[in-house]
Amino acid sequence: MNYAKVENGQVVQVGLPATGTLQDGSTVSGYNFLPESVLIAEGWLPLVDNRPEYNPETEYLEHAGYTVGETEVTVNYNVRQQEPVIPIPTMEERLESAEAAILALMEVLD
Repeated sequence: MNYAKVENGQVVQVGLPATGTLQDGSTVSGYNFLPESVLIAEGWLPLVDNRPEYNPETEYLEHAGYTVGETEVTVNYNVRQQEPVIPIPTMEERLESAEAAILALMEVLD
């Protein structure tokens, strides 16, 4: 399970460190293995990843912050539309287009 560190109602860190300092000032190796009750007492809350459904071919998820509850922190997202990809013509395609434009001009000038 992932956790978020909450201070003054704000998320200040996501993910438990391997080594951390407890509120009493002592340093703990294996901080990420502490019991949930100790983590909660230290200001860490379980992190819930609230990903909405979306179409990855036409949409993407944008991080929209966190909602801090009493017992958990929820990650929020907005679904955004992907910008259309405008293909860049190859050199050969541009040359063909230029040749066609020159031929069309020559016909007009004749």
